[in-house]
Amino acid sequence: MILTTGHDLEGYVITEYIDVIFDELLVGIGFKKGLTSTIDNVISSFTGTEATEMIERLNMIKAALKHRVIRKADNLGANAIIGVSFESSRLGELLMVSMTGTAVKIERLADYNPETIENNQRMIEEEEKRNERLRQVEEQRKLSEQRRAEKQRKDDEFFASFGITEELSSTERSLFKTIYRNESIDIAGISRLIPRNMSQNEVIDALKHLEEIGAIVVEDEYYKIKEEDDEEQ
Repeated sequence: MILTTGHDLEGYVITEYIDVIFDELLVGIGFKKGLTSTIDNVISSFTGTEATEMIERLNMIKAALKHRVIRKADNLGANAIIGVSFESSRLGELLMVSMTGTAVKIERLADYNPETIENNQRMIEEEEKRNERLRQVEEQRKLSEQRRAEKQRKDDEFFASFGITEELSSTERSLFKTIYRNESIDIAGISRLIPRNMSQNEVIDALKHLEEIGAIVVEDEYYKIKEEDDEEQ
């Protein structure tokens, strides 16, 4: 069992704080009248052999207390006691000596040295930064998904307002919006406005499908959105 008056142990790491432990002993000693309650005054009231015997007796009391406190810590499963302190006070014709400490579990740090601890701390900080970056990336991903979902919802509402309930491809959606913005446009105008990654055949097929489902009409080689008036005609 390791005991220390400090609250850490060099070369060890505290893995568990178990409990505060405490014990005390009351002993009778021949006090002279008028003494204060401090242990120094008790000892100073004796001279020569008496003082030496008094100190030896106090040391025996502390040793007995230490043995009892260690046994309590051992029963709790501890292998060290930190923050050890002794206190003494006078109670009438008795002297009370007490001992307190914190029972803990410790483990030896393999190849302990301050540089290793500093490197480990640096690794922990880098890991925390990496986790923070990952958290930010995840937040951005979720935000992007929310924006895409919102855009999809608005698109669905836009196409539904024209009575289009059929699922359209991205090319068909893009062409429909292009025609809508220009009110009336021919194939040459469409070719200038559409993204370059759309092939001519892809555009023609998409226009045919939009016409088949009644989303657009062709008048004098110009495409426009089919409106209610067009259906009545």
